[in-house]
Amino acid sequence: MPRPKSELTKSGKTIGVRLTEWEYQEWVKLGKTRWLREVLKNQRMAMINIYKEDQDAVRKQTQTIQERI
Repeated sequence: MPRPKSELTKSGKTIGVRLTEWEYQEWVKLGKTRWLREVLKNQRMAMINIYKEDQDAVRKQTQTIQERI
């Protein structure tokens, strides 16, 4: 199933690669696009969590500095 159209491009996003027959069979075993979407989603969530942890660290440092003043 294609992705919904983007508001900016008016088309779904597509990633294209050239695969050997063996690579294609492995792609099928992994679950095709479902596998790739899950990997990308997990990477995105990891980056969001890192960003939130950084924000929390800055907030704690700011509170510490304010307490010293």
